Amino acid sequence: MVENKELLNRLLTAFAIESEERIKHMKSLLLELEKTSAFEKQADIIETLYREVHSIKGASRTVDKNEIGIVCEAAEKTINRLKRGELTYSPELFDSLNKAVDVIENIILTPHEVLPGNISELIERLALL
Repeated sequence: MVENKELLNRLLTAFAIESEERIKHMKSLLLELEKTSAFEKQADIIETLYREVHSIKGASRTVDKNEIGIVCEAAEKTINRLKRGELTYSPELFDSLNKAVDVIENIILTPHEVLPGNISELIERLALL
C-alpha cells in the first residue's frame, strides 16, 4: 500500500497508461485466439494472454486497486484451466474472458461506476466454465 498521496497519484497515472496498452493487447489476443485453430498458435496466445493478465494483477495491487487484482486472479485461473486442457474453446469462454477484460478496463477508466456485485458475478461466471 502506498502512503504518500502524490506518489500514489503518479503511480495511478502510470498504471492507467500501461494498463491501457495491456488491455488493447489482451483484446486483440482474445480475438486472435477465437479465430485460430492451430494448437501451437493457440498455446502461444494463451501464454501471452496469461502474462498480460498477471502483469496487470501485480501492478494493480501496487496501486491499491485490489478489485482489479481479484478479477485478474479469476481470469488467470480460467486461463490456467484452458492451458491444462480442462476447458474447451466455446462462445461462453470467450464471452467471459472478454467480459473480464472489459471489467478491468471499466474499473481503471471509471472506478466509481463498477459495483462489487458485477465483480462477484463475473468471478462466479469464470469459475463455472
